[in-house]
Amino acid sequence: PPGIDCGTDCEEDYNEGTEVTLTAVPDTGYQFDGWTGDCDINGNVTMDADRTCGATFSILPPITYQLTVTNGGNGTVTSSPAGIDCGTDCTEEYEAGTSVALTATPDTGYQFDGWTGDCDVDGNVTMDADRTCSATFIQIPTYTLTINNQTPDQGTITSNPPGIDCGMDCTEDYEKGTQVRLLMTPKPGFQFGGWGGDNCNIVRNVVTMNAANTCEAQFVVRTTQAIPTLSAWGLIALSGALGLLGAFARRRNR
Repeated sequence: PPGIDCGTDCEEDYNEGTEVTLTAVPDTGYQFDGWTGDCDINGNVTMDADRTCGATFSILPPITYQLTVTNGGNGTVTSSPAGIDCGTDCTEEYEAGTSVALTATPDTGYQFDGWTGDCDVDGNVTMDADRTCSATFIQIPTYTLTINNQTPDQGTITSNPPGIDCGMDCTEDYEKGTQVRLLMTPKPGFQFGGWGGDNCNIVRNVVTMNAANTCEAQFVVRTTQAIPTLSAWGLIALSGALGLLGAFARRRNR
């Protein structure tokens, strides 16, 4: 029967033998943990004497959901807020409503190819249920650069990034998109003669590796320009011209 409304009214007199049933209603964010004292576990008490019942409430634990990251290898995935470092730690519990941003970092020689599962294209996921996100890494394509040095006894070709030293080492694999600058070093008495080849995508000594390239190089004998000389008649004409200029200068100075 009524009489107790505790919060505020926590005592009531009942006739002997009355069966009283108590109902516990937790506030928002709390849970009812149980009865203590003279009540049974359901909040029932028989009034055959003065009786005391205690109700215990506690804060509700946060609702959490599990985020699982699958990673096929060749890179790692980390999270903000922290918790995922996959690689090795690929699951984490987050409170309901948490926005988690995942970051994919490829290993050397690989590139990140995208997200699948519950993440968006940027690796973001809202934890309103258990979620799974998958990261895919793929190997970066490589292409071969071949230098055909037709005159290796007259000079060498090297590269930046390193790999070519031709002379002797005339092929190297580079990742797609790499810009390889070729450096020509002629031996004494020689000079670089130019690039050739039908499959040589080179501009200002730089090869962009979007496909395999084969470049032909040659060194040639250094040419020297002859110093022009004056013939006898040229010397006579030059001497006469200088004489006229001198006479003109003397007349102006008088």
